[in-house]
This record gives sequence, structure tokens and C-alpha cells, in this order.
Amino acid sequence: MTRAELQCPTCNVAVEIPAIELGPGITVGGFAIEKLISVGGMGKLFLARQLSMGRLVALKILPPQFCIDRDNVERFLNEVRVAAQLEHPNVVSSYEAGVDEGVHYLAMQYIEGRTLADRIEQEGALPEREVMRVGRKVASALAYGWGQHQILHRDVKPENILLDQAGEPRLADMGISKSMALSVGHTDVGTVMGTPNFMSPEQINDLSSADTRADMFSLGATLYHALTGKIPFDGKTVIQVLQHMAVESLPDPRVAQPTISRNGADLLRVMMARKPESRHQTWAALMEDMDRVLKKFPIKAAVPTGHASLIGGPGSKRATVTVRGHTAPGAPAAVGPDQAGKHEAAIPGLPTHPVPHKKMALPVVPLAIAAMVIVGLLMAGTLFRQYQRRQADEAVVRHAQERVEALEAQLAQAVAYARSNPTNYEAAKAKLIALEEQLAGTPLEGLAEDELGRIAEARSHAQDAAWRTLQGRADLLFADGKGEESLALLRHYDGEWADAMGSLRAEYLGVLSAGIRRQEEAEASRQAAELLALQSRFDELIADVAAGLLAGRCAEVSAQVLAADSGGVFSDTAALAHILAVSNVEDAILDTFKQSVGQRVSVGLKSGPENLRIRNVEESVVVADRQMNGGATVIIRFGVRDLSAKDRYVRVGMDGTKEGLIRQGLIAAWSGAYSSAATCFERVDSPLATSLYLAANAHKVAEPTPRRQAESGREEVLAKAEYNRMLESIQFVPTGGSSERDADAILRLGLSVLVKQRLRNQARAFKKSYGTTTFARTHAPVLAAMLTDEQTVPTDY
Repeated sequence: MTRAELQCPTCNVAVEIPAIELGPGITVGGFAIEKLISVGGMGKLFLARQLSMGRLVALKILPPQFCIDRDNVERFLNEVRVAAQLEHPNVVSSYEAGVDEGVHYLAMQYIEGRTLADRIEQEGALPEREVMRVGRKVASALAYGWGQHQILHRDVKPENILLDQAGEPRLADMGISKSMALSVGHTDVGTVMGTPNFMSPEQINDLSSADTRADMFSLGATLYHALTGKIPFDGKTVIQVLQHMAVESLPDPRVAQPTISRNGADLLRVMMARKPESRHQTWAALMEDMDRVLKKFPIKAAVPTGHASLIGGPGSKRATVTVRGHTAPGAPAAVGPDQAGKHEAAIPGLPTHPVPHKKMALPVVPLAIAAMVIVGLLMAGTLFRQYQRRQADEAVVRHAQERVEALEAQLAQAVAYARSNPTNYEAAKAKLIALEEQLAGTPLEGLAEDELGRIAEARSHAQDAAWRTLQGRADLLFADGKGEESLALLRHYDGEWADAMGSLRAEYLGVLSAGIRRQEEAEASRQAAELLALQSRFDELIADVAAGLLAGRCAEVSAQVLAADSGGVFSDTAALAHILAVSNVEDAILDTFKQSVGQRVSVGLKSGPENLRIRNVEESVVVADRQMNGGATVIIRFGVRDLSAKDRYVRVGMDGTKEGLIRQGLIAAWSGAYSSAATCFERVDSPLATSLYLAANAHKVAEPTPRRQAESGREEVLAKAEYNRMLESIQFVPTGGSSERDADAILRLGLSVLVKQRLRNQARAFKKSYGTTTFARTHAPVLAAMLTDEQTVPTDY
């Protein structure tokens, strides 16, 4: 790399600086340059690749004169260290800064896309909403830099706003502009850092006095450029730009772009106020007003008028002020109205006193006259041009007023229609929306928005009222137990707000459906409880009936059963008929005689067996003929009580029914033969037979000891049979292992409440009848599991 010399303007000492031909293929500080992106006052910008990371970066090579001031170099490196800490989605990140053989560089995040300046140049004026969206995010980045790190940007302009492929803005050079400004200020007398078109008046006067409000001004100028497509205070030289800024106001942006809203124009006036105290005082206040413009609401900040802002209204006249002298080295003169028209701009580095020259011998009077003529002509031309501009401005204002008056009449009609047709929301809204675009940027814009808001609010109230009515009707049906009708009402509602209330109806359908399910579950639980209570009453009745029958109280049992039937205990009429048939023992015996009327049959009386011819049955008395020795016939009468136990036993079972078998068991029990009785009962499958069987077994302990001993083996068999019957009733197959495993398996069956209750009753009866048997003791864990309450109820019961 070769070096060159530069004369220091301060001390006149020749300073060696690098004169490097940088380009593709050159590596600087570990960054391989691939191509040149741009060239600016702050150096060259290259696309490079960081060799250590393999990523693309934007590599800024700073101007050679940057290295003259060592303090400034150190200041720059410190600023880069601070900037590297910035983490914001709308800030370009700084990676590394350093020096490589006299070349000062800064590596930054590479954003693939274009700058805002490029987009404006390619597309011209941009839509207001898009400009405000970009500006709002840049303001957020600036607010972050100041709020978190006390960093000012000082060079906000379209060239420093990068737009990625998705159009998201990223602010470049955040935090490094001050050292660059000082570097430039030391070398180029009479210049200012950055682009003066976007700089605030106080920043031009004194760079060190600028605060966050200077960045707000620059952002406002940037938005003005983006909205109008016109560069603020454009000029061929920096001096011309500063003179335009001092003596002129920018036209109202709506003159260039009528589609810009009044609110947007007001925001720019505040942001570009001449004095910092007339701008927003905090970034939060500015961002709030940006949000209001995006929502088409007026801004909150006070809008400066007249000369207080660098943006005037339509037809505003130019100011007559000139540039003041400098207040800081290296910065251009400030502008003040007190020097208007007094002298030309004084720029550092240029002579401000008259340039001496040789006198010329010319006639004074003719020259004076000629000068007066020329001045007069110039003044006339100037006045004529001013008159033409004034006429043109007045025409623009007059046309705008006429347009506003016409729009005002249309707006009044639309508002009148909306208020006279309160239920026809969509039509009223359509009229105002159709008018809204034409009202953009006029004083009437806010009124249309207000009316649209009123319509939306009225629509919301009407919809809420309709929903409350519909919901109330559905609730009444639901409360009356008409759940399905309430669901149908919501599903098939086709009123005015059917579509608008679609999501509300769907959500409430879910609420009511869940309520109906809860009602059904509650009803099922209630029915199960009623069924359980009924079953318990039935079981108690059966136990009482069995005890009464075994005691011989048949008539009393029949009356008790009929009374229970009237109380709703019997849900099955067959069970009632079964019990009544069993209890009518005497009628069953008499029926056998009725079937033998006219026939000669063998009858076992207590006095002995006889062969009788049955005449008839009179109530509970049998009338029969007895054949006497010698051929004589004697009429005899006898009742059921006169029959032997054996005859009664045979006759009650002659019908071959299960009721007859139970009656035979009763006859045996009445005779004290409980074992025989139990055998009869065991052969019948019914709740009554089971209860009689258990009761008969309970009475067997009262039988004579020898007989009890004779039937000991039979009890073990009966215990096993009853045990197996209990397992079959719950459809349980023994595991084949220990009783403990069977007990654990039974506990996990999840039996219903009713089945569990029956099983407990059977287990209690089993223990009462067979509790002393070896079989019962062996299977005690299973019997304990049957008696426990720990089982759960299946959900599909």
C-alpha cells in the first residue's frame, strides 16, 4: 500500500496518509472485499465477507483524513463500542471497528435491499400510510438509542434508512455520526457534516447543542421528502441550501400531494418547527401522534403557525431573512430574522470584506442613471413575478375552497342519511366510506371519521342488544328443560345480525351444550339413586316376605306385597305375580281338587290315606264321597289343614312351575325339614327363592345335631355352589391363583352401585349361612372384597 501526504490546515504540517486502491480481492482487517456499494462524504461502503464467520457485512472504509486527529479516532472507536451494544429490530448492528495499515474501517450488518432514498428516486412520492409506518419504526429506533444509551444520531436522512426485502426499515450509522462530524469539521472549512437539507437550524448553528429534537426535525424532513418526492430546500450548493432554509418555508405537502391528510401535514409542521421547544418534547409524544395519524385521528401536539414552522400553508409567502455569522468552528452560519436583507451570507473560508480593486475613470452621472434604470427594471420584473405567483397561489386556494364547499354538502347529505336511517348501518357506512377518500387532506376529514365512528358505535350497541335478546330467549328455554330447543334457536337464528353474531352463537352453543350434558348427567345420577333406593326397598321387602312365608303367614305376605305394589316398589309385574303365586299355597292345593272334580283320587289325610271321589270345592272346603264297606257312600268334607304334609307337598308342586317348587320348599320348611326346603329353593332362580334359600340355611342350625353332622359335607358343597353363583352374577372368572389375587381383581372391576349393593347383600347372607364352613374361611379375602365400598362406578352405567 502506498502513502500520500496531506497538508494539515491547522498546523501546516505534512501528514502521511494512506492512499490505498481498495476493491474486490483486497482484505482489510479480516474482511474480504467483494464489491463497491456506494461512495459518500463519510467514505466508501463495500460489500465484504467476514473471513472468521463466513458472513456478509457492509464494510465502511473511512476517509484518509480521518486518522489525522488521534483523539477523534479514539472517540470514534469508543462510539462504535457503544453502538455495538444496540439491539433493536430497526437499527443496523455494528460488528467491529479498527485500523489495518492506516485504513480505518467499520464492519456493520449487511441489509439486502435498498435505501429509502433509492425507493423515493425510483417510485416518487410514497403513500402516506407507508411513510408513517416506516417513520414510526425509525422513531422507535431513535427513542431506543436515546432512552437506553443516551445516543443521538445527528444524521437522519433517507440515505441512512435501509429497507430490507420485506420493506422493514433499519437505521444506519447509529451512534457514530458525532466523531465523523468532528473529523470532517477539522478538514473542510465552510462545510457541515451530513446533508443540510435534513438538518435542524440549531444543528447547523452548533452541532454540540443538538438534542433529540434535532433528530425529530431530521426525521420530519425525511418524511416530507418521502411524502412529496421533493428534497427539502433543494439547491446546487450547500450555501444555496442554507440560504433557502433561512429565507423560505417549504410548501404545504398537500400542494404536491393532495392525498396527504390534514393530520399528516400537521405532524410534519410540528416535527419541522424552527425552534426545538415547538416540537415534540419526547419520543413517546411523537410516536403517539404518529399512531394517531395512522388511525386517522388529529394529533395532540400544538401545531405551530406562520413563521414558527419551516412548513407553511398553501400560498404561504417567503421570509426575508439572511444567514448570520458562525457560532462554532466548522459549522455554517445560523439564520435569524434580525439580519433580513442586510448582507449576503458569510461562509467561513470565504472573504467577508470588500475585495480591493483598481478604480476606473467612468462618467458618474450616466452610470448612475443607467444603474437606476437597471434596478428599476429588475424591481419591476421581480414585482411582476411576485404578482404572478400570488395570483397562482390565490387560484389554488380558491379552487381548494370550492372543492371543500362541495365536499361539505356531500358530507352533510351522507350524515343526514345516516341519522335518519339508524337501522340501515351498511348503507350509511358505504356512503361515508365512498366519500372518505375525497375528504382526505381537507378540514372535513375529521368529521367524516367522527360520523363513521358514531355509526360503528351505534352498530355495536344494536348488535349487543340483539345478542342479549337472543341469549335471553335461549336461557329461558334452557331453564324450562328445553335444552334442544335452545340449541336449535341459536343454530337456526336468521335475524339481522346472524352473520355478525356467528362467533358469539357458536361459543354459546358450546356453553349450553355443556349445560345440557350436565343436566343429563344429573338426571342419570338422580335416576340411579332412585333405582338404588327402590332396589333397596325391594330387597328389604323380599327378605320380609321370605321370613313371613317361612313362618306360614301367607295371607299376611300377600297383603304386604299388594301394599308395596301400590307404593311403586315393583317395577316388574312378573315379580309381583311370582310372589303372589308362591304365597297362595292353600289356593294351589285346592286347585288340584278342583281339577279332579268327578274323579276318584287318592288323598293323604292326617288320619290316613283314602280313595275319594271329589264332588266339588266349596270355598276352602273339599266335598268328596267316601265308599264304605258294603257299598254305601258317605259324603265327607275336609280342608287343607286336614291333609298330611306329604300330600300337601305333592299337590303344591303338581303344576310343574317354579312357584310350585318354592311352595314345596315352604311345605318342607313348615315341617322342619329345612335342608329339603333349601334344596327346593336352590333350584329356582329368583330373588325370593334366593332369600328363602338363605333363610332356610340359617334355620338348619336348629336341626338335630346328628342330622347336622350328616349334612356337613353337603354344606361345604352348597357353600361352594353359592360362592360360584355370586361370582357368576358379576361375571367374574377366578384368576386361578390365591384368594388375595381374586379379591384384588374384584376390587378393580368398577361395579355399578346397584350391582355392588346386590353383591354385598349376597355376601352378607353367605357369611350368615356358610360363615362357619371351611370353604368360607378359605375364601375370606374374596368375601371381604365383596363387602367393601371401594369399587368405582363405570361411566357407561
